[in-house]
Parts: sequence; C-alpha cells; structure tokens
Amino acid sequence: MQKLVKIVLLIMSAAAIGGCSEISPTVGSTTSPLPSSVKGYELYSWSEGDDWYFTLITGTNRTKTSAEIGSQGEIIDENGWVKITVLGLQELEFVLERLPRSEHILWLDGSRLEISQESSVITFPPEDIVEQVRQYSHQRGLNLQIIK
Repeated sequence: MQKLVKIVLLIMSAAAIGGCSEISPTVGSTTSPLPSSVKGYELYSWSEGDDWYFTLITGTNRTKTSAEIGSQGEIIDENGWVKITVLGLQELEFVLERLPRSEHILWLDGSRLEISQESSVITFPPEDIVEQVRQYSHQRGLNLQIIK
C-alpha cells in the first residue's frame, strides 16, 4: 500500500511539474521544439566573471529591460512567448537546436534595452565565441543577424 501511495505521489508531482512554465536554467535535457515567431527571436549575451550567459527571447516591438533579459530560467507561455536564459555556449546550442529551421534571430547588444542599475552589461562575447554561434546557427539553417 505504501508503495502505491509513493507511486501516486510521484505521478502527481511529475504532472504538476509538467504543467509549470518555468524550468531550470540548465536546459540541455529539454528538447521540446520552440514555436516559430512572426518577429523572430532576439539573442542577448553578457559575462559574469569568466562565464557567458545568453538569453533567447521572442522578438517584439516593446522595449525590454536588462533585468528581464538577465533573469534566469526558461519560460514558454501558452501563447508561444519564449524567454530562455542559459549559461555557456553548449547550453545556447541546445536552445538553438530547438528552433525551427529558417527562424530569424537578431543578436543585439544592450543599447536597445531599458537599463536597470542591478543588471549586468549586455554585450557581445569575444569574437571566437561570436563566430562559433554564427557557424552553429548556419549549420542549423537559422538566419542569425548580428547587430553591433
């Protein structure tokens, strides 16, 4: 009987987690495809120490805040709005794998963001990392445009 209760609780926990829209910042194990976006996606990057973070967010006309871009985790809502922040190039590649072929991505610096004092500086990584992202995007059939 105790075993049955544990199984039921495990199933209920898994169902509850499956219904959540926020997932851990390490998304390599998440393989669900991302929706196509009419306005494409925006990509932002920044460093903290030696680490590089990347945020992929659905393209919109509204001004985003640096605090919004820097917040951790993955959010995909029922309307197809996406915001995923990851640590490192490998995790970014996992995210890019989930995009439909031919999807448009604008990689932007922080000049178009509403800046908040507690946020990191949104900027581009060293050129070797930019080139790796460019090549990977090309291999995946993605249209990456880098706006410096």
